Amino acid sequence: MGAIGSCCSITKKDAPRIGNGKAVSFKFSHVFAADNKGRIDDFYDISKESLGSGTNGSVNKAVNKNLQAERAIKSIPNDDSGDLPSEVLILRSMDHPNIVKLYETFQDAKRTYLVMEVCSGGELLDAVIKSSSDGHFTEHQAATFQEQILAAVIYMHSNDIVHREIRAENFLLQDSMQRAEVKLIDFGTATQCQAGAFLATKCGGSHYMAPEVLQGSYSKEADTWSCGVVLYVMLCGYPPFDGDDDAKILQAVAEAPLDFPEAAWEPISSCAKEFVTFLLMKDPRERKQAQGLISHQFIRRGDVAGRQPLPSVVKKLKAFGQARQLKKVCLTVIAKHISKNDVEDLRLYFKQLDKDNDGTISKKELVDGLKEVAKAAPGVDPAQLGAMMDMIDSDGSGSVDYTEFLAAALDRKIYEKRDVLWSAFRTFDTDGSGKIEKSEMKALVESTGATGVSDAKIAQMMNEADKNQDGFLDFEEFVALIQEE
Repeated sequence: MGAIGSCCSITKKDAPRIGNGKAVSFKFSHVFAADNKGRIDDFYDISKESLGSGTNGSVNKAVNKNLQAERAIKSIPNDDSGDLPSEVLILRSMDHPNIVKLYETFQDAKRTYLVMEVCSGGELLDAVIKSSSDGHFTEHQAATFQEQILAAVIYMHSNDIVHREIRAENFLLQDSMQRAEVKLIDFGTATQCQAGAFLATKCGGSHYMAPEVLQGSYSKEADTWSCGVVLYVMLCGYPPFDGDDDAKILQAVAEAPLDFPEAAWEPISSCAKEFVTFLLMKDPRERKQAQGLISHQFIRRGDVAGRQPLPSVVKKLKAFGQARQLKKVCLTVIAKHISKNDVEDLRLYFKQLDKDNDGTISKKELVDGLKEVAKAAPGVDPAQLGAMMDMIDSDGSGSVDYTEFLAAALDRKIYEKRDVLWSAFRTFDTDGSGKIEKSEMKALVESTGATGVSDAKIAQMMNEADKNQDGFLDFEEFVALIQEE
C-alpha cells in the first residue's frame, strides 16, 4: 500500500504572476499580516524543533520575545524577483475560522518567513489513526470535521482560490481538546481560478488527486474531490484508490470504480456512503459542490454550530458601529491576535449567522439572525439592524468578514489586555521604532480593503489620538484610543 499523501511533482505554472508591475488582485476584503522590515531574530526565538514541512519550505516552532506567545514560522526561499511569494499574498488575506492564521511576515535577502498560529493538536490524519483500535473516526466525528473542511473550501472557492493540496495531513487540530477545530494549512500551490477558468499543472498528493487533474484540465471541483478522499479516510482509515506506487495509485484514481469494501464499510450508514459518492464522482460536471453538500443530512450528524447570539453581542455590535474609524481598524487588528478560548462563543455565533457558509455574513443574514435577540437587548431597535450592518462593515465590502465580526463583538476585558494590545501595536509599528507613523497607519488602513484613503484623512485620524501632538502614536496613546468609550 502506498503511503497516504505521496506527491507528484509540482510546478509554478499556474501560480499567480507577481511583480514587474503585474500584481495579483485578490477579492478578499481584509489583510492583517504586517510586512516587517526588521530581522526576525530580533523578535522571535526560533527553535530547532520542527513542526513539519510544507510545499515550499520548513516549519519551526518559535516564541515571540515580547509576548512569550508560541508561533509557527514557515521559511520559504526567495525567488530571483525578490517579490513576496504568492503563498504569502493568498494566505495573508485569508479570514476564516478553519484556515490557519498568518500574523506577520519577514523577509531577508534569502528567505521569507511566515509567522503563523501554532496548531498544537497535530495532524488530522494522526487523529484518525489514533482515534480507535480500528484506525478511523465514528460518523459523528467525521461529520463534525467534514463540516469544517467544507466551510474552509467554500470560503476559498467563493473568493476564486483553489488550494490544490487538500489532504488529511494538511488539516491540523487547533489543540488537543475533544472538540478542537481543524485548520487548513500549506497554501504553497494555491492559486486563483475564476469562474469558467481551468488550470493545467498536475500537483497534489497522488491519493488525493482528482481524475481531471491527471487529464491536465481542471477547476475548483478538484478540491471537492480531495475533500471526498479525506472523508473516506476518516471513515475507514485508508484511501479509496490505492496502489504499490504513484503510477498505480493514479491509474486507480483514473480508472477504478469507487468501492465500499464490506469488511470496513458494512457498519457505516447509507447516508455516509451517499455523501462520499457525491464528492467522488469521476466526472467533475456530475460532482456535487461543497456549497450544496454542507447542509446534507450526513453533516447534520456532527457538532454543527447552532448557538443563538446573546443580547450582549447585539449591544457590542452597536457600540462598535458608533466608534471612530481608527478604533475600528485597531480593534480589527486586535481581533486577529485573540486566543481561541476567548472567542469560542463568537466563532459559534458567526457560523450560526453565516447561513450560506461562504465565510462572510451578508446584511440579510445579520438582520434575520439578530432580529429576535435584538428585542431582548435594551436600547436596540430591531429596525436599526440594517444600519448597524453598514457601520460594522468597515471596509465597505457589503458583508461582514470573520475577523470584522470578532472585532465588533469582542468583550472589553479581553481586548484591553496589555499583551493583546502590544501584539496589535507591533502589527502597526512595522519598523519596530516604538511609534506608529502616518505612513504605517495608512498602509495598514489600506490593507484592510479601504480605498481612496487620503493623507489628509490619515492625518485627521492620527491627530485625534495623538495626545502629545508629536505626529506619532506611541503605545500608551494607542492603549488610550482602544480604552475610550
